[in-house]
Amino acid sequence: MLKIIIVDDEYLFREALKVSIDFEGLGLEIVGEAKNGKEAIGLVESQKPDIALVDINMPIIDGLEFAKYINSKEIDTKIIIISGYDQFDYAKEAIHLGVQSYLLKPINEEELTNELKELMRSIEVERSISEEISVLKEQARTNVPFLKERLILDLLMGHFDTIDSTLVQKFEYLNITLPFKQYCVVIFELSLSEDDNEEMMEIHRITLHKLVDKLFGQGMKYQWTYDHKRRMCLIMDNDDHYSQDRLSAQLGSLIKVMKENNVAQPFIGISNSYSMFEYTHTAYNEAVSALNYSKSQNQNYSFYGTFSDKGLSLVVISKEQRNEILMNMRMGNTSEIMDALDGIFLRLRKIELHVNNIRYVFMELSSLCMELVSEVDDTDEVFGKWLKELFDESRYHQSIDALESWLKETILNVMSLIDDKKTNKSLALVNEIKKYVDQNFTRSDFSIDKIANALYVNYSHLCYTFKKETDTTINDYVVDKRLNHAVMLMNEGHTVIRSISELVGFSDSGYFSKSFKKHMGVTPSQYINSKV
Repeated sequence: MLKIIIVDDEYLFREALKVSIDFEGLGLEIVGEAKNGKEAIGLVESQKPDIALVDINMPIIDGLEFAKYINSKEIDTKIIIISGYDQFDYAKEAIHLGVQSYLLKPINEEELTNELKELMRSIEVERSISEEISVLKEQARTNVPFLKERLILDLLMGHFDTIDSTLVQKFEYLNITLPFKQYCVVIFELSLSEDDNEEMMEIHRITLHKLVDKLFGQGMKYQWTYDHKRRMCLIMDNDDHYSQDRLSAQLGSLIKVMKENNVAQPFIGISNSYSMFEYTHTAYNEAVSALNYSKSQNQNYSFYGTFSDKGLSLVVISKEQRNEILMNMRMGNTSEIMDALDGIFLRLRKIELHVNNIRYVFMELSSLCMELVSEVDDTDEVFGKWLKELFDESRYHQSIDALESWLKETILNVMSLIDDKKTNKSLALVNEIKKYVDQNFTRSDFSIDKIANALYVNYSHLCYTFKKETDTTINDYVVDKRLNHAVMLMNEGHTVIRSISELVGFSDSGYFSKSFKKHMGVTPSQYINSKV
């Protein structure tokens, strides 16, 4: 129960207030009374009440002076002023001091009751938010390494339009030394064999990470993370225009050490150099393309600029065209995608590039599939049959026609698989929501926000998915659960409506009665009497 104090210099008014208002029924415990503001301050300090009902005109310290004290000390007690003066100046001063409500004597019982209910709801919301913030702070403290990796990954995935002050504060909090004046993105992918189990793969990744730290950590600044395919990604400081020759030498040393220690050999892709962090996603895509090129040529590393300058800059897909194709893939617009691919391959035929160079464009287009699949978080499962052996597969096709046909088939199949997966994920989310509701609907502090936090899902997406899949809202589902449970309790012999209301999760018995009548066609009392 919440705690309340009554502060008024008239003893009879205080007694009348206790008789006329059902404080206990509202969930309020009267923990003290005071006849002036000085006594009330003592009560606040000793009892720490949640709410204070305070008369404005009292001796020694009046209601406004009391409110001023509470406000200055930042004490978390909500104040309702009760006044016999209908003067604007008093009300204005009370609002300025943070008073929650200003009521006139003689007190209207219904009005005061409604004000108390509203204030109690407000307190419950504030406490819930405060508890959630405390939990989040603790989680943030213990999960700094994860949050750091996640923020860098979001940067690489292009989730930030600009590097604003809020993002800079996150960098500082997580001790991320960004932004550099000049940077490039480097991606490592280990060439693991089919015999390597997950534990062995992780050992290879950890070893790679330690070697990169040892070799690159000498005089170089960088931040790292793993992308959705568990590839190690570096955003590397290039302030001193780190030359390709120097980076090549260090990569060569890294590969040599890995060979000597029987660590899985890496394929490496390096992007062009950029000065603005709005282009981190572009740099990431370039590094992926360079990585793919390394795999297709079976060489350890490639610089994006090295091979993209060999006539390929004429046919590399523009950022706008790439985004348009990706958006159509998300929306399932098959005809628009095929039209765009037809146009791209028509240009390739006119330029008459060698098939090896066409494979580069082929891999650039295939990376759209990779990006789309990364959004559903299960790359290996979705790609399986079509993209696991992507680069070996591309070698089997010795003509542009064969590459075009295979790519179109792959994109259509991936889109189909992702569409099925999204449907399955939506149904799985609905089941998780129902499970959470079934376990928690009797709690009076239950809320959709709590479901969203528990399931780590955006509030709007949660509500939209549930409504879309069930044709009902989460609120309606919760109310139905509570009312059905109430009927069960009544059938078992429970007869006290207020008690039943609380047992099934309603904090307001009046709202419970209205909902029950709407659901059952009769009031709770009528239903109980029909069972006697």
